[in-house]
Amino acid sequence: MKQNIVYVGLDVDDTQYHGSALDKNTGEVIHFKCRPTLKGLLGQLEKLGKHFPGCTFKLCYEASYIGYTLQRDLASKGYHCDVVAPSSIPSPRGKQIKTDRIDATQLAQFYANGMLTLVSIPEPETEQDQDLMRSRQNLLQQQTELRKHIQALLRRNGLHYKAQTQHKTHWTKHHYCRLERTIEAASGSLKVNLELLLRQLKGLNYILAEYEQEIEALAKAPRYEKSVQALTCYKGIKNVFALTMITEIGDIKRFAHPRQLVSWIGMDIREYSSGGHHNRFGITQQ
Repeated sequence: MKQNIVYVGLDVDDTQYHGSALDKNTGEVIHFKCRPTLKGLLGQLEKLGKHFPGCTFKLCYEASYIGYTLQRDLASKGYHCDVVAPSSIPSPRGKQIKTDRIDATQLAQFYANGMLTLVSIPEPETEQDQDLMRSRQNLLQQQTELRKHIQALLRRNGLHYKAQTQHKTHWTKHHYCRLERTIEAASGSLKVNLELLLRQLKGLNYILAEYEQEIEALAKAPRYEKSVQALTCYKGIKNVFALTMITEIGDIKRFAHPRQLVSWIGMDIREYSSGGHHNRFGITQQ
């Protein structure tokens, strides 16, 4: 006899968990909410077990800042739980009302009908390595924004490094020396502003250099060494990109075809061919 499955969609946040349990056979939906704790959620699942006797529960929630902690906690208690890729959740047209309850209900419905893409659950150690790579990327973006801000500030005050020195590249040793001399010659709020910004930028540079050292050491760890070597043999792929791919991809078998993997990692080629003209560009990086 086939066991009946009840699909549960969870909308999780810091204040409350909202859930919707769907019995696909009968169409019955039960809504619930609880404190954002494992104990509160387990209490609601026990109540659902009494309402749906003999049923198996399959739960899912959208990937968010909580990561995979809730999934692992539920799995340790014997519940099947999946984490859903946010980009795979359909967005119904014409609906302008969004609430936690509606989100949980839609999640349960899409989950029951196989309309969602499930995220591969990494090992805790791999997740920590993934967080390391993402933190470095976050700091790299901060560094880029800070550099742009400093350049804009200099231009607004009539200081154009490339035009005045004929050098073509910013943020070299020569550029930093020039910037320090500029700060020494400046006065008032401009001098104070540039000093503080440059100090912040140098701090970011130092921290990023430490991240680079940690990543280089991680690339030589036994669990990654062979995979990193296999990827870095290709031109243009270094340890950072190789480790990013390895930690983010997870289970490579979830991609049915190599084209899906190439597209997911952003290494497919951009193309705009129309009207008899064929144009191909670099990789999408998306």
